[in-house]
Amino acid sequence: MDIRIRDATAADLPAIVDIYNQSIPAGWSTADTQPVAVADRVEWFRKFDPAKRPIWVAEVDERVVAVVYLSSFYGGRPAYDATAEVSVYIATAYHARDSAGGSNSG
Repeated sequence: MDIRIRDATAADLPAIVDIYNQSIPAGWSTADTQPVAVADRVEWFRKFDPAKRPIWVAEVDERVVAVVYLSSFYGGRPAYDATAEVSVYIATAYHARDSAGGSNSG
């Protein structure tokens, strides 16, 4: 399985939101209890900066399958300016897969 990692673009936002929403039912990745809409994430996406607070996506066969982003930790507090929170979300279809693309479970 070839994985390509690159900076996210606005065109990736629907895939990013879809992957994020996949994490909600399990309850271990986010505090959200209901799916979010793409429109609700547009301003959130615009706050990221590839040079300082990037969003990266991982692609397999030109399909976004994971997202990683750096968010400001205690944003607006100068002492924490160099500190970031790392968030990682992986599409459920790609959980527990080995490098050959197969499942590692059962």
